Amino acid sequence: MEVEKATQLALLDVLVNRRQDLSLGHKVYRKNTHTDRYLHNNSNHNPDQKRGVIKTLVDRARRICEPLHITEELQYLDRALQANGYREQTIRRAIRPRKPVERQEGENTPPSGVAFLPYIRGVTDRIGKLLRKRNIKPILKPTRKIQEHLRSAKDPRDSLSSAGVYRIPCFCGSVYVGTTF
Repeated sequence: MEVEKATQLALLDVLVNRRQDLSLGHKVYRKNTHTDRYLHNNSNHNPDQKRGVIKTLVDRARRICEPLHITEELQYLDRALQANGYREQTIRRAIRPRKPVERQEGENTPPSGVAFLPYIRGVTDRIGKLLRKRNIKPILKPTRKIQEHLRSAKDPRDSLSSAGVYRIPCFCGSVYVGTTF
């Protein structure tokens, strides 16, 4: 159970504070252990994923923060994203409010197909552009992860091959009985 401290209470990503007039204020909340580590701009990921990091953080700030705190939060994000290798110009472009874009006639046609491609900087971008011209939606995924190159730490001999009942005694004298499927 969370208890209010100094007229503030954290709830998920929101820090709610009680004002003297008993109204409630709110802004983005981060735990003390938060490290501001996000997907680094130099990582081998699709640029859309990197823009998505910025957009998600900015949208979260705009949804959660009351007008009194939005400038402070956007400045915080600017510093945190620059520390993760993003250029100031890229961050400013994402923070700037956007006008809705009007679509041209025929732009809303669904793609005729989908292509899943591993993201390789420079190569996949060009292939994706060609696919979009032919009304095929490219879905870019990261290349193999380090985890895929390593073998499992679990010993296959230790895994249970059939369902059963097990019993675990406790030092206090109680016993836990469970089942596997």
